[in-house]
Amino acid sequence: MDQQDVQKLYCAHHHWMKSLLAGKLQCVDDAADLAQDAFERLLKKDLRFDSLSGGRHYLSRIAHALCIDFWRRRKIEQAYLESLQHLSEPYSADLTQHQIVIDIIVKADRMLCRLPGKIKRTFIAVQIEGLTYNQVAERDNISVASVKNYLAQAILRMTMFREAFDLD
Repeated sequence: MDQQDVQKLYCAHHHWMKSLLAGKLQCVDDAADLAQDAFERLLKKDLRFDSLSGGRHYLSRIAHALCIDFWRRRKIEQAYLESLQHLSEPYSADLTQHQIVIDIIVKADRMLCRLPGKIKRTFIAVQIEGLTYNQVAERDNISVASVKNYLAQAILRMTMFREAFDLD
């Protein structure tokens, strides 16, 4: 889409988009931010709509995806803050440092969510839970070779995802 097309969609649907998001999020400020994000996404896409209603339909799909991302991020932020409360020594960091850590966790979560179940489970068991290959193989009733294979697939897929979406 060129800038004029997005501008037409913006004028025609911005208020509707903010209202839609405000209803889903129960927060006008967050809705305004996500509405802006939706139109920014349109600027980055090479799309054509046959009508303004086609654009509105696409915007509603973007709104749904943005809400899911928003809620997932909030859940991650909450879990992160709760985990800090359980540390034996108080952890102090400024807001920027917290946001950097949360951004990294969100990116890792995005990558993990795209892995098939067995591969994801194996990767988490080894890399996060600290289980050995033998422990994972025994727990999941698979061979050690399968554990190694799943880990290799996880690393390959996550690397490809990171490169495709520039998540460095």
